[in-house]
Amino acid sequence: MFDTSLLAKVAPLPGPTTDQLRKHSKRSLRERDEKLAVLLADRTPRRGVEAPARPGRRGKKTTTGKPDTHDYSETETRDTS
Repeated sequence: MFDTSLLAKVAPLPGPTTDQLRKHSKRSLRERDEKLAVLLADRTPRRGVEAPARPGRRGKKTTTGKPDTHDYSETETRDTS
């Protein structure tokens, strides 16, 4: 039969309680949210300030100045001879 009195007595490990962990996580989340709000406040566009132009296909075509004259023939593309 198994005798539990022979087992070593172990004291509970010292550490934060559930309430301490909850308070710490709430505090750290609140601090992180405040820092994020400050960062986002700096990024929001203000009146009179325009967003920078984003280059795209149309912008690229207009900068080359030349029309595309390449013949995109599928038969010639697949010709392997």
